[in-house]
Amino acid sequence: MFRQLTAVAQVALNYPNAYKTVVGTIAARSTKADFDLLIGKINPSSAQQAQDSLRRVREQSNQDIAGLQLALVAQWKRIMQAMSFLVSLGLAYAALHLAHGSIRSPFGLGITSILAAFLAPVARDLVAALEKARS
Repeated sequence: MFRQLTAVAQVALNYPNAYKTVVGTIAARSTKADFDLLIGKINPSSAQQAQDSLRRVREQSNQDIAGLQLALVAQWKRIMQAMSFLVSLGLAYAALHLAHGSIRSPFGLGITSILAAFLAPVARDLVAALEKARS
């Protein structure tokens, strides 16, 4: 997804007059002078000034897209960890209820759930390694 977003940004920056709205969104964190040079609102004093402005806006857009990717990955990881904990809590409750008929200690249930949530990825990796070694 982020490669496509970067590709769209590059195409829009190559043709800024055709995609002013997209360029405005991409260059929102750039300086006003760079944006004005990019869309032709200000005439550059040299070709080098125009190229430098385009380079700065491109670098800023690439960094913004990378930052978005990092933020989304971190958010997704937090959500998945929370869901893993909730699923392990439910499984631990069901296992303890089936084994003993009732939950004797909510604290024990919590500890069991936390351990299950943290050890589940390790167990999954071990099972995958054993299956790979077996084949």
